[in-house]
Amino acid sequence: MTEWKYPGDEVIRRAFLATVSKIVEEKGLTLEELQKRMAEADKDMDKGLHRRALGRAIKMLREKQKMSRRELAASAGISMRLTIQIERGQGHASVPQICRIAHGLKLRPHELMQHYENAVKQADSSQAW
Repeated sequence: MTEWKYPGDEVIRRAFLATVSKIVEEKGLTLEELQKRMAEADKDMDKGLHRRALGRAIKMLREKQKMSRRELAASAGISMRLTIQIERGQGHASVPQICRIAHGLKLRPHELMQHYENAVKQADSSQAW
């Protein structure tokens, strides 16, 4: 785990938009092509599986650090209700909220996402949950 200071929601939103814009430019996509590709990906994605995987990853990391949900919510600057919903795989988390949760867990966002990716792979291989 590494020290990372949360730069604020607006900085996260701008950085995300800049990254997406760069990818779109590098791929030479028009806005219409991007929207079409996103709609196709959205249609084929099992959103429930991904929400549950993110929730499992967050819960596992929180429990490993012996944090309560209340402590994570306070540290991340999000509501207790949202924390519970995300951990249960029922809530939608925005990019800034995911970054806030990573910060609350004392992780960089990409470190949290590695745990999420592992949870997705585990779910894909087992389909037990």
